[in-house]
Amino acid sequence: MGGPLGGANPRTGGHLAAHLPGVTLHPYDSTNPDSVAIEVGGAKYLFDRGNEEYVLVAKFTPAESSKPVFVVCGQSSTAHLAAIHFMRREFAQGAKQLSSIDRFCVLIKVSDIGTYQHHRTALEQDVSAAAFAR
Repeated sequence: MGGPLGGANPRTGGHLAAHLPGVTLHPYDSTNPDSVAIEVGGAKYLFDRGNEEYVLVAKFTPAESSKPVFVVCGQSSTAHLAAIHFMRREFAQGAKQLSSIDRFCVLIKVSDIGTYQHHRTALEQDVSAAAFAR
């Protein structure tokens, strides 16, 4: 859980590079509108602190492992909490929209954070095809 930017979580960075090559996390830069954006398949999901944020949730099983890996990589700690809350609350319903529950990558949108904190979440998009593409 957590993003690799700034060296915060190198393991997440390793998982993204090795298993989710279609995902790009833009580094923090106060002068760049793409700062902290999550990019998948050419689409950018911009960071609007406290208003609208995104979090990537992926599940896959590396070839060298018999157990799956879950990656939760959001634009803020609130987004991380929102993703876990969303997955606990909505996974059974959301899983019906996925092509596979064994290997997926989705973006979850967190909105109206100032009012609802981590409780207002929605499945933004299944980005599995683009995220896992080499």
